[in-house]
Amino acid sequence: MTPGDNPVVSEKSLSFHEICVILKLLSFGQFWHSQLEVDMVTEIQTAQDIWPELASIVFVPHTENDYQRLSTVRDDLIILIGESENHPLASLMEVVGALIEKYESEQESTERES
Repeated sequence: MTPGDNPVVSEKSLSFHEICVILKLLSFGQFWHSQLEVDMVTEIQTAQDIWPELASIVFVPHTENDYQRLSTVRDDLIILIGESENHPLASLMEVVGALIEKYESEQESTERES
């Protein structure tokens, strides 16, 4: 069986939104599916409304310049949040950190191939 034969395992990476939907469905079961669709539409609309303000600090870095900008955002968040796991922006700091780690990993992989 190849990854393409299994609907759960595919060669395509899941987006953050797709992962959230899957986790919500697994958590709440099919009974809540229609309510989740309504909630998700509302959440997506809210994200769309505020995205212009967030896009400059939450983005996938594709260049060294992007990486440096995102690193500055992370550093500012570290100063603001400190060690507080309950800070409202703690999750944002995790997301920014994950984006930075992904970029660094891809760069290391590219350097090894050279």
